Amino acid sequence: MEPSFDVTSLYNRRAVNRWERTSVGDLTERVTWSYNLFVGGVKLSSSLTVVELTTVDGGTRLTFTETGAFYDGHEKPELREQGTGWLLDALGKSLD
Repeated sequence: MEPSFDVTSLYNRRAVNRWERTSVGDLTERVTWSYNLFVGGVKLSSSLTVVELTTVDGGTRLTFTETGAFYDGHEKPELREQGTGWLLDALGKSLD
């Protein structure tokens, strides 16, 4: 049995938790979500993320695009990019 994750229940979901509001959108060949990041009541950033899965010879390509707005110098975009890179590298290694 192959591992799977049913994302259909996430469609149009809004969650109140660590991120003020999270929305999950299109669930066909891509998953989209947006969120605002707050720490101690201070809004650090807003992001829109798109993960696309496309068929390529020999497998599947994952394309990760995140567009962010960073407010008042509270967070550095290069640190977010570095952290996301580490996570995607770890995902790749787990699939090898």
